[in-house]
Amino acid sequence: MPEMVLTRYLQTLAETLEGDYGVRRAAFFRAAKLPANVLGERRERVLAAEADALWTAATDQAGDGLLGVRFGARVRYSSYATLGHLLVTCDTVGDGLQVAVDHVGYVGMGGALELSEAAAECSLIYRPFQEPWAAAQERSEAVLLPFARFARWTASGVVPQRVCLKRKRPADPKPFLDAFGTKIEFGRATNKIVWSQASLSQPMTDANASLNEMLRRQVRRELETDEAVAAKVRRFLAEALDGEDAATAGTCSIEACAAALGVSVRTLQRQLGQEQSPFRDLLKSARFHRAKMLLQTTLPVAQVSHILGYSEPAAFVRAFRIWSGHTPTQYRAHAVSNRRQRPRHLKEHHR
Repeated sequence: MPEMVLTRYLQTLAETLEGDYGVRRAAFFRAAKLPANVLGERRERVLAAEADALWTAATDQAGDGLLGVRFGARVRYSSYATLGHLLVTCDTVGDGLQVAVDHVGYVGMGGALELSEAAAECSLIYRPFQEPWAAAQERSEAVLLPFARFARWTASGVVPQRVCLKRKRPADPKPFLDAFGTKIEFGRATNKIVWSQASLSQPMTDANASLNEMLRRQVRRELETDEAVAAKVRRFLAEALDGEDAATAGTCSIEACAAALGVSVRTLQRQLGQEQSPFRDLLKSARFHRAKMLLQTTLPVAQVSHILGYSEPAAFVRAFRIWSGHTPTQYRAHAVSNRRQRPRHLKEHHR
């Protein structure tokens, strides 16, 4: 399922084109070369390739670079189905953001959300897994903007300190300033929203502990239903990389994965191809996630590299820098500093 995209979320794309740009749905779907029922109510999720086609067509038809913020302004918590209800019933803004980070695959697995802390600030960063990615900047802005709006709606007075966007400063930045409601830094290395640590401790207006726990269980059940092959591969890779010694190195090959799933390598490649989820991309994502965990321990970087299956530490350092913008050593230094300052609501483990 993580290699699919939530239909309800993408329906907002059609609504945005029609409401903001006057593009009829039939024309939109024709431009994307997809059937008219691609976003039908009976389809809970669509393939990642179909989502890419929709975003590419929508960006071309919008033509003004504002599709991401126009889309994000139309997103409501119901656009995320059960996950949206889970987010707004959390105890604090920080809890809600952590739930979003932990369950980003519920909506779609085109990228990763990350909470990063430094000094008195906390950033929500969105990083697409693939480069290039169809309509990458518009989609990144569409992912981030709703969280700036949700925080403001669900906890009185919670406004970002600033927003960083990778896009170059446009001739007219006003639509972006109006959408995010704070100052924008254009041409930055990452797309992110920055809040104060104090803001994240603010209670949510609709906090409901018992309902929240029920919704957590429902989200888990939905993620486990009709599981895609790529999801099984992700779980295999997570288990293969789960350890703090070198014994796991080499067990995350496609050959080992195919054997564990009881299929041939060719069959597994074909199935992943149908889901638009190459094994190399899944491995890249799993390694990045595990690397961040291991770098919060005292293991030497060389050993972390070996656990993740790299032939030499230099290859791991290069890959990690591409993923995060930092070397492993720099990331570890930030992680250690952040643990010392981490507020209670982000220390607690959510089941």
